[in-house]
Amino acid sequence: MINTEMEETSTVQYYTYGDENNITTESINIPRFIITGHVNAAFVTMFFVIGLPWNTLVIAIILKRKLFTRPSVMLMFNLAIVNFFLCMLVMPFSIAFGIITEKLIKEHKIAHKICQGGGIFVILLLLMSTITIAMMAVDRVIYLKKPLTYSHIVTAWRMFFAIVSAWLLGFALSLPPLLGFGEVSFDRDTVACGPLFKDYYFVVIIIPVALATLVQLSTCLCIIYIARKHISKKLRRALVRMYFFPARSPAQQSHQRQALREYNKSQLQLVKVFGVIFITSLLTIFPTTVVVILGAISSSIIPQSFFPIAYITILSKSVIHPIIESYMTREIYEVTFLPCMRRCHCSGSTRANARISATNPVFSKSSDLPEAEGTAIPNTGSTQEHTDHETKF
Repeated sequence: MINTEMEETSTVQYYTYGDENNITTESINIPRFIITGHVNAAFVTMFFVIGLPWNTLVIAIILKRKLFTRPSVMLMFNLAIVNFFLCMLVMPFSIAFGIITEKLIKEHKIAHKICQGGGIFVILLLLMSTITIAMMAVDRVIYLKKPLTYSHIVTAWRMFFAIVSAWLLGFALSLPPLLGFGEVSFDRDTVACGPLFKDYYFVVIIIPVALATLVQLSTCLCIIYIARKHISKKLRRALVRMYFFPARSPAQQSHQRQALREYNKSQLQLVKVFGVIFITSLLTIFPTTVVVILGAISSSIIPQSFFPIAYITILSKSVIHPIIESYMTREIYEVTFLPCMRRCHCSGSTRANARISATNPVFSKSSDLPEAEGTAIPNTGSTQEHTDHETKF
């Protein structure tokens, strides 16, 4: 039985809980507690307003166009569903906690009971979001490295099995608190629900999250390396051809230079896109990584401001990654990004510079494919061989 008592002295309240054999007393800095709650509510409200309609739009597009049977789109569909429920089941509680922060100071047990009942959704959905993003990164690297055999390696049934396995892993890691192993409670440092930082259960959760994050970061670097490698090779070959076999007419020379510029532009765009994904991933996990590393040494040396920052950056993934991944998916790109770009870029020179293929936001021509053996850059050509991959980029 948990008994609670509150003792107030100026701006600090002491929260006592436990039973006769194990009594714990912790302090609450009231001004910081209130400010953290309101700041969290503001950021989470912004994520909710953007994330809910965007993920709903992604789900609607995939269902309307019946794209969910394609392996790559299955992962995008799964990510959108996870983030949709994250917006519906987790964010409203975070917003409510931030709004009624003053009331939670005196009635701490209300938030504790809510977290005990709904904490499973916090852990499950955040785990699934991280794991799904890592799976998408691995899938993309497989396609880049093995484009000709990709359809044989990654089939719809194998992808379905991988997604089901990920959900089973998520449930296996999120259900233990309901079975008495570990505890999910109200965290006053983040004004949100989460596992106890000093509990072994927190370590069990953080290991798969860390592995999935490392996979995601390493695959982004791998893709950037592949793109830059092919850029340099293509440039060298083109320069050699232009030097030893120069075009005779000015029109042909202009055509060579224009083709070279188009290739560089498309390849560099790939580097930029995955560079953005890499930097975004790094920023979203950096605060949490600092908290975990410092906590492994001593939890007392962790700056209090890092807890709410880590929580906010983790929730931001439900907005940032769906938008970035939508840019990489052809059908979603056509409905979301392309109309906006056509309306915004209406001047002649600006429109020419901003023109992006409706069939592929990153690559538009079959000549963009590199010639190096064993690897390829995605292309959404009209051939039957690439039909299953046309939503990759």
